Amino acid sequence: RTFKVVIIVFLKMGVFPVLLGVLLETAGRDLLNLGAINRYTFAIEHPVFAIMILWVAGITHMLVITVIVLEMRDVLHPNILHGIIRPKDTDDSLLRTVLEDPILRHVRRMALSCAIYTFLVLAFVYVPTRMLLATEWGRFLPLTPKLNYTVLELQLPIELVSIHVGVLQVLDQGKDFIRHVIDAWFRVVCKAFGLTSFLLPVLLDEEDGQVPQPENADEPADLCRGLAPRECPKGCVFRV
Repeated sequence: RTFKVVIIVFLKMGVFPVLLGVLLETAGRDLLNLGAINRYTFAIEHPVFAIMILWVAGITHMLVITVIVLEMRDVLHPNILHGIIRPKDTDDSLLRTVLEDPILRHVRRMALSCAIYTFLVLAFVYVPTRMLLATEWGRFLPLTPKLNYTVLELQLPIELVSIHVGVLQVLDQGKDFIRHVIDAWFRVVCKAFGLTSFLLPVLLDEEDGQVPQPENADEPADLCRGLAPRECPKGCVFRV
């Protein structure tokens, strides 16, 4: 059991963020020009620092996506994401989940996470970069940040820790703002494409005494209490 916990936690919190960081670096390589610093030479000469940079990039991407998905779960109709995305439980811990869930379930979750994060990196990093390079705005790329490291062994770890802590604080303090932005965006887009009653929770009129039941049998009925039934418009797949 101890071996199982060590392996799964190492894969989820160690290897997976580093691989995601490698994917992000590869997808957005044309966005940054580090000047005299060669990525591969730096990785060979400073492998620990290279892994730290990739880990921070990967875990930051995971944190941002996690916050957005959790807020989206609360914005959309309960029947859409409540059965797929687990809520953030303050009493739940990674170790307890690792101990209770079978290995096959962890493998499925990790495979699904790999597919989702890979798609998001391709859709929101690689494809926009290619499109930007194909336009006249591409002449401003790659960006060349000014880097000045006097004591690399001291400055780089401090910068990475500061970035990681700063991202955690911004996400924690800005969750309400993120939720308002997601809610406003979905309301505008759903109204434009006629998907309001399909994607968003619509309250029943006070005169209507019906209580819709959730489509998923595992979903608590209280989640859909007071909400109008979802209506699938014509050409729903095309509109979505």
